[in-house]
Amino acid sequence: MATVVGVPAGRLLLRRDPHPLVAHCGVANHVQTHTRFRRQGIGAALMRRVPGVARDGMGLERLGFTARPGLRLEDFYRGLGWVEVGR
Repeated sequence: MATVVGVPAGRLLLRRDPHPLVAHCGVANHVQTHTRFRRQGIGAALMRRVPGVARDGMGLERLGFTARPGLRLEDFYRGLGWVEVGR
C-alpha cells in the first residue's frame, strides 16, 4: 500500500490563447480544491493570484475565465471581482 505524503490543496489552469492574433489573451479555468481543504479560502486565493501571474508572469493583457453553469458559484466569482460577460 502506498502512502501519499503531499496532497495538492488546489489547482487552477491558466493558458494563453494559441492563435497569434489573440496571443495577448489568456483563459483561466479548472479551479479545483481538494475536498479536505474546501472552505478554507484556497479557491479564492487562487482566483486572486491569477491576474498577477497572467500579467507579470505571462505578459497577458486580457484574461477571461470559464465556469460551468449550474453549480451556484456565480456569487463566489463575482465577490472576487470577476464579471460575467456572456453565456
